[in-house]
Amino acid sequence: MNALHLIIMNILNFSMGQGETHYTKASVNRIIEILAEFYDVHVHRRWVFYCIRWLIDHGYITRKPRVYNDSAGRVSKKSSMIAFTIKGFKHLTKMGVTSARAIKDSMIAWSNRHDGRWPSEHHFDGRSYPSDKPQDKERLKQLLGGIGGSIKNKKVTK
Repeated sequence: MNALHLIIMNILNFSMGQGETHYTKASVNRIIEILAEFYDVHVHRRWVFYCIRWLIDHGYITRKPRVYNDSAGRVSKKSSMIAFTIKGFKHLTKMGVTSARAIKDSMIAWSNRHDGRWPSEHHFDGRSYPSDKPQDKERLKQLLGGIGGSIKNKKVTK
């Protein structure tokens, strides 16, 4: 992950209102403006799209495109909705972003309503990322028990 990926994650975090909402509709043009104004980084649209794609491919964020047909039958497009995954929250927390927990709490409260709108629980995929809690690690050791124990002492019969 390079510095621009981290900066874009931070911009997405702040565009979520630091925990007020669980998603953002920040456009690429606005991200470029913020990069230039606050970070003195000047990049083109293609590079920002590349960075967002990288974050999606590595499981830090999830994205839902918004494409509609207008009254004349033409296809109109709005900026995508972007939300963090559990892996993204953990990374923001490790970076020292204090509002990451507020966004996570907002997203969990929203998902508990079960209204079926985006993003749904499978977009977060919290089960695929290992837990950092010691009690979860200990419970996993208890569940596995003797699986994978010493094989050296076992005799193989033919």
